[in-house]
Amino acid sequence: MRALVVAALALSASARADTLPPGALGGVLCVNNGTGASAKVIGFGYCIGGQASWQPTTRGRRWGFTARISTLFGTSPQKWFFMTGPNSTAATLQELTTVQMDGTIGARVRPWSSVDRYLTFRVGAQVLRTNQPLPPRGSSAPPLDQRSFVGAITSVGVDQYFANAAMLSIDVRYGTLFGDSPDQIAVLAGIAVIGP
Repeated sequence: MRALVVAALALSASARADTLPPGALGGVLCVNNGTGASAKVIGFGYCIGGQASWQPTTRGRRWGFTARISTLFGTSPQKWFFMTGPNSTAATLQELTTVQMDGTIGARVRPWSSVDRYLTFRVGAQVLRTNQPLPPRGSSAPPLDQRSFVGAITSVGVDQYFANAAMLSIDVRYGTLFGDSPDQIAVLAGIAVIGP
């Protein structure tokens, strides 16, 4: 009987060691740039924020699902501004600041032998809010006091686990595939504490 209990405890400990903690909560830094018609509007900038993700998997599996939400606070040193209203001909130069929130779902695959590194593919939706009006995506017309945008986002990245306690994630993200948000591309680096 005692041998059975010891064997059960050993199997339980082995199963826990093979299971990666599914949750991650941490901070993120990024650099971003507008693309296409949005290159001059968004310009080059940087952002800081936080993200939370859920990716239940074990070290024995080569694939799994993932879901992530993030909030990013960004700024672009490039000065750009169109005034609207009765004085719309007078332009004032200001720094562009943004708040972006997004939610994505996707898959994680492990094409290499390392059991602590995963390649990620995610798609989702984003909400972008700016401190000043921007023209809709692909439009060169002056803005009509539009500061809130909704669109799609996609990303490809790598998640690397460290000592079953932390996860480093590096992503290349592109938004917007559809919708009226300005197009932008970003490279993000995040470090997160992992757990249940």
